[in-house]
Amino acid sequence: MKKSDLRLLLATVLATLVLAAACGGDQQAGGPTPVPTSTALAGYKARFNDTVWQKVEDAAWYNQGALSPEGMRLLDIMVSAGGLWQDTDRLALLDAYPRGIDEPTWKVTGEYARMTLSTVFEVVREPWIKDGIDAYEEAVIAATEERVVTAAALRRALQDGLFRTVYQTAPESLSSLQIDAVGSLDGKMMAYLQTQPWFQDGVDSYEVSLLSLLNSIVSVDEQIALLQSGKYRRLDLSKHSIAVLFEGNSTQLHQQAFSIIQSWMPKMEEFLGTYKPTALIVDVTPNPNINFCHAGGGNEFRPSTISLPLPGCFRAPILIHELAHAFIGGRYPPWFSEGSAELVTYHLTGARSGYEGGEGTIELEGRFTLAGAAYQNQAALGADFLEELYKVAGADAISLFLKDVEGRSLTGQGLLDRARQMPADRVAIDALIERYFGAVAASPVR
Repeated sequence: MKKSDLRLLLATVLATLVLAAACGGDQQAGGPTPVPTSTALAGYKARFNDTVWQKVEDAAWYNQGALSPEGMRLLDIMVSAGGLWQDTDRLALLDAYPRGIDEPTWKVTGEYARMTLSTVFEVVREPWIKDGIDAYEEAVIAATEERVVTAAALRRALQDGLFRTVYQTAPESLSSLQIDAVGSLDGKMMAYLQTQPWFQDGVDSYEVSLLSLLNSIVSVDEQIALLQSGKYRRLDLSKHSIAVLFEGNSTQLHQQAFSIIQSWMPKMEEFLGTYKPTALIVDVTPNPNINFCHAGGGNEFRPSTISLPLPGCFRAPILIHELAHAFIGGRYPPWFSEGSAELVTYHLTGARSGYEGGEGTIELEGRFTLAGAAYQNQAALGADFLEELYKVAGADAISLFLKDVEGRSLTGQGLLDRARQMPADRVAIDALIERYFGAVAASPVR
């Protein structure tokens, strides 16, 4: 590393530490902002030339050294920039914030700096910050606090005001998913979308879901090819709509799978809650080398996937089982991962999709080769246990239990501990646990 680079790095670190110390003092709950002593003010003054310091003393927030909180924030930012700023930069900042930096502006500045990996002394000079935080900008920040978005999307939303028109006409539609899905697209892709009537009139949740799929494809040409292929369908759920993307060339299989999905997904939401993944990808490509159907759970950042390589996969119980994986996601021992999907199938149809006839006891934390004999046995036992638990606790309690654990990474013990908290007969639940897991798991770990 060159000496000049090292000096710049050290200056930046020092500036960050100075600013962090200042922020910590300013944000103590219930405590006033500390007023700098004459010695501290002399330290500040030594960092600026006479012209800059004279302008500081002339500011109303300076108040003869009894600085207001707004003034302290502004002064600390000016100091924290260190050698990265010229005197002209500080003078311009003083002109931009004649009353200092108020708390709402400070909060948004910090959030934006954190989410874009910027520094506050960079962000505070951006025009959309300097002209005051309006309702649209507050809405963007609030949306992205619920779900992380890319820095590029956030910059386009706030610096360029990409969604300002959408917000003005339909503020309720401004979601973090929309900001990320649209704001992350390449300029060439955006130019193409501007020619599409469905994009020009604003995007709904289905179209946002479709665009979110594009962000998993690097090539813009491939993104456009996907849109032009027509291999996707709109699926209307209880509270929103999503895109179902099909892989494979058979339109007959596309329609066959979609018909079942369309019939059962809304009913599954009644039991499992809102479908959270950004979309659903269904691969219907025949593959004689694979002898089972399978799925990959998604989450609020990515779609779920289902693979249906065999004719037998296109049956309602099988698809319900795989869709349950898409809903529940998470990482669990096989007895629960497969057992819970079978339980959903049992709840909706009164039957299972195929995991039956288990023997022995469940290995609480056991891990097995996917689709091997031991895996299938543990899955069948897990389905037996959860079906019996369903009969003891009832559908409503099981529904709450599944909603509580979905999307998590839980051990077998963690799952049993949560099962014991259900509003049901505790003695009966403990008896079931001992029956299926053995005496070791009969009592919870305290």
